[in-house]
Amino acid sequence: MTDRLGFSTWEEGDDALALTLWGSTEVSALIGGPFTTAEVHARLRREIDTMNAHKVQYWPVFFLQDNELAGCAGLRPYRTGEDVFELGVHLRPSYWGQGIALEAALAVVAYAFEHMAAKSLFAGHHP
Repeated sequence: MTDRLGFSTWEEGDDALALTLWGSTEVSALIGGPFTTAEVHARLRREIDTMNAHKVQYWPVFFLQDNELAGCAGLRPYRTGEDVFELGVHLRPSYWGQGIALEAALAVVAYAFEHMAAKSLFAGHHP
C-alpha cells in the first residue's frame, strides 16, 4: 500500500475486473493486444497460477480515492532459482499521467527486495 494505492490479489471470479484492464484496447496495445475475452481469462488464470507457484503476480492496484481499479503492478519470476524478477505495471488510461506507475513500481521494488529476497529486477517494454 502507498498513500494513494492499495494492492490486492487476483482471485477466481475476478473476470470482470480483468476485462476492465486487459480488455481495454488502449492498455492491451501496449502489451501485445488487443486481447479476446478468452485471452483475458487466460491471462487472469496465469496470474493466479503464478501467485500459487511463486508468491508473486502482477497484483491489482486500486486508487484509494475512488476505490477503482487503476491497473496492476507486480513481479514475474524471470530466472527461477536465481531470485531474478521482471517488474511490470499496466494502467488504465484514466490513471495515466498522474505518477501512479512510478508510485506502484516503487512499492513493488521495495516488496521484491524486502520480502522476496530478489537479487535483481528488470523491466522491459513492449515495442
